[in-house]
Amino acid sequence: MRASRDIMGMPVTLEVVGGDGANAAIEGAFAYLQDVDRRFSTYRSDSEISALNAGRLAETDFSAE
Repeated sequence: MRASRDIMGMPVTLEVVGGDGANAAIEGAFAYLQDVDRRFSTYRSDSEISALNAGRLAETDFSAE
């Protein structure tokens, strides 16, 4: 199974070989990449890293990652 989505400002294609669980594996991987983008993108004003850099987020409030 192969799927593509735009994440982090670029197309990302994932391919999982095998039938059972392929869709769940792809969805899980895309969810992880979207979470990374939400937290660490320097291009998104609502990201965790942008809030930290702007002083809107204290060090005690950011995620462990």
